[in-house]
Amino acid sequence: MSIPSISICTIFKNEEQFLPEFLDCFDHLADEWILTDTGSTDDSIDIITNKGINYLSFPWCDHFGKARNFGIAKAKSDWIFVVDVDDRIRYEHAKILKDVLQKTSAIAITINYVNLKKSNWIEDEPSELNRQVRMVCFRNGLNIHYRGAVHEDPMASIEEIDGEIIHLDIPIYHLGYMDHLLELKSVRNSKLLNKQWEDGRRDPDLVHHYTSLHWGPKKWIREALESAQDNISSFRSTRVVEDLYYWYLDFDSNSCTNIKQSLKIHRPDSAAFLLESARQNFMEHKSDIAFKLFKDLWMRPELFYPIRYRSEVALRLAFLYASQANLVDANQLIDSYLEKYSWTASLWHLKFKLLAALGSWNELQVLLNSEIPNLVVNLGEQKMNEIIEIMGRSPVQLDIPDKLKRLIEEKLNSI
Repeated sequence: MSIPSISICTIFKNEEQFLPEFLDCFDHLADEWILTDTGSTDDSIDIITNKGINYLSFPWCDHFGKARNFGIAKAKSDWIFVVDVDDRIRYEHAKILKDVLQKTSAIAITINYVNLKKSNWIEDEPSELNRQVRMVCFRNGLNIHYRGAVHEDPMASIEEIDGEIIHLDIPIYHLGYMDHLLELKSVRNSKLLNKQWEDGRRDPDLVHHYTSLHWGPKKWIREALESAQDNISSFRSTRVVEDLYYWYLDFDSNSCTNIKQSLKIHRPDSAAFLLESARQNFMEHKSDIAFKLFKDLWMRPELFYPIRYRSEVALRLAFLYASQANLVDANQLIDSYLEKYSWTASLWHLKFKLLAALGSWNELQVLLNSEIPNLVVNLGEQKMNEIIEIMGRSPVQLDIPDKLKRLIEEKLNSI
């Protein structure tokens, strides 16, 4: 059996920080390099040419899908392996991939795509931010291509071929969401999504990402999701149905019967059903059932359900731990949440109460000195009074920051 060849395909712009290690890391996989520059002005080109590697140039047009397809069309190998310059793969995992490519009859392969908080991908336990299953490797010559200006993806075109897709349980580490880069990418992606929307694009993938960006009770979000639902052509895009159901759960739960039936058909294992049941049991004070459901959601991979619900799950689960007198577990869960996400007012309030209940007054003082979300002002009268009461009965003299004093005064004056 002949050994299949691999084209490593990527697009880049001003990536001098990541390119040297990227080229070394994937060199043992690359039978062909397809490196597409979209307008670099730093030393990226020199780094590539000094390695004796050719590159392509593509005039940037605010469309990641088109840029990737430009390079893919030039590839001549048996397999196309699409990665980013800030991706990394370990040698032993690359060897596994090569072995699978030699034996499989599949047309495409997904892997575990692991976003890191730090660049320590070589370590045994790198600082993981989140992970997802991503399509990165597919056969050449089948007209598989990317769609979407941002959050581009080849899955819709792969599904249209109706060939075998397998999952390979190895990681590719992504460094591009490290703390100092995440905000820049979020701003960039938001601009591209907004531009596509303003240009009149309404394909299901764009509707999915755009409405998630503007999530709220406004009627146009539901109407946009309903319109996209009527134009779904691939199984993967049925996540729009799931988004629509989430919208109804959040803003119009009494009117979601029909969409619930549709979701049961398209995604019977949807996390939306799990979230709905967890909420219902929590509100009905069925704490044991609610605890199991929220814990299940908490343990699921991040992209199993939209990130906007992560704080709700953390808050409810921490509260349920506390109601079982497991204050330490509740406190640790909030700390675990904060390793990846930002404060909400309700989580800050619960953390404040937990530290007081645990007698961790020094830690509570650190909390006061380091983090006071502006949203604290949105807490209700009862919760705000709890904060005041706790500060009043502290056995140590707490230094109350001026910011919190102002927030409390503003809140009490408005009541």
